[in-house]
Amino acid sequence: MLHGRCLQIFVVHGGLSRGAQGSFLKLLSSHRTRTAEVPSATPGASAADLAFIDAIWADPQDYPGNTQNPRGPGLSSFGPDVTERFLREHQLELVVRSHQVPPNNDGFFPHHNGKLFTVFSASNYCGLTGNSGAVLILKQEGGMEVVRYMAPSFEVLATVVMEETPAAVRRSRQLARQSTAGQVELREQVQAAQKEGERVQKLSENVFNRAMSLVIEKKAELFAYWEQCDTTPPRGFISKRDWEGLKTNIESVLIASDTSAAPEK
Repeated sequence: MLHGRCLQIFVVHGGLSRGAQGSFLKLLSSHRTRTAEVPSATPGASAADLAFIDAIWADPQDYPGNTQNPRGPGLSSFGPDVTERFLREHQLELVVRSHQVPPNNDGFFPHHNGKLFTVFSASNYCGLTGNSGAVLILKQEGGMEVVRYMAPSFEVLATVVMEETPAAVRRSRQLARQSTAGQVELREQVQAAQKEGERVQKLSENVFNRAMSLVIEKKAELFAYWEQCDTTPPRGFISKRDWEGLKTNIESVLIASDTSAAPEK
């Protein structure tokens, strides 16, 4: 609430409450920190729920009373009589709110016989609306002034920032971005190498396990080969040449086993 030399103003985001007369400010001041989600069923909402929801979401309407807000279920709109009663109860002169783009696509719009102002500061809202923005200046000597403006597009702002930023700063930022990109690329390369190493290791383990199972399956054939090689004392040993031959023999046994195990086409 603003107490100026000539004006006493209540500033709120959305609007005034549908609650009992005289309860709005009391409920707001007694629950300073809380959420204000729209309740799924308005009849089940508490008085404090409705006070905070209306403070954030309520919109003015031209006709008297409180009615369902077309924005959605659980929301309220309020008429000029609600504004007049609120100002009279609290000895205020004006309500300033900001929740919606004014219907004239301007940043400023008066409602309720000049007792309620919408002051919307976001020009070209969401980059699509094309509305002007506005601020309300309260003057120390009394009275107020509305200042309208249109913020430039992001493309224009980017150009201005680029032109006003020293070359050394731009170069430093560019190097920082390149460094970050290089770090990301290096991290991706390391991760790819790790994945490849894991893949090769898993493949080697699969080959080893397959070879072990085939050696066990062909144990008789392998022992027969060793017996053929172990002909001279001391028994239980084979020569290096025979071992080299054994490796070839094992490979042929494994290949033959895989071939014989393969299904017929």
